[in-house]
Amino acid sequence: MNPNYSIQESPVKWYLYGLSANPPTKAHYEIIKYFDSLNEQLTVFPCYRHPIKTNLIDFTHRVNMLNLMCSNFKNVHVSTLEQNIQPNTTFELIVYLRSIVSLCHETLFVIVCDCYIMMDFLDLNRWNSTDILNQNDIQFCVIFNDNNDIENDKKLINEHENKRDTVIAFVVLESINESIRSTIARNDSQRMPNIVPKCVYDYIVEHNITFSN
Repeated sequence: MNPNYSIQESPVKWYLYGLSANPPTKAHYEIIKYFDSLNEQLTVFPCYRHPIKTNLIDFTHRVNMLNLMCSNFKNVHVSTLEQNIQPNTTFELIVYLRSIVSLCHETLFVIVCDCYIMMDFLDLNRWNSTDILNQNDIQFCVIFNDNNDIENDKKLINEHENKRDTVIAFVVLESINESIRSTIARNDSQRMPNIVPKCVYDYIVEHNITFSN
């Protein structure tokens, strides 16, 4: 993580990765590592609150675990901004970020997400989906894992993309799969060491953190 990075120094292309990090997993780590390797600035936004999930552990713990996990990355910043502005939706967050950078230069916001979240956006199943999809300065980068039906999912997404003029890029990371999920780590303490990075697991043990389902 670059300690000198500030939100006001936003790059022209700004990758935004929102997640619960409840807890952060090896899959999250692989995704973040990939974008760090691009030498583009990636900001990780752990959600302060969630419209659906009510089982989040304390925000400070989730931020601390992400900072530990991202400590060796040069182009990654873990943001606590959501604690301050408490947005209800991704669009509200981007509206705020846009207000920060608009006086400096034009910024292209690239939302990093998995194919399921992308389909939710395209099917208008998420709050403010229409607002998100109708912005010229917002694009998407969709992460596929080894268990996805990649060609079929791409086809479905592209069909929506053509209807809405939404710009979508695809990245396949074979190093992650559906077995590396926060839900599984929370539900099975025996499997947790195989699902989360060691620094995250050590933090969980040290602080005696327990998760609810």
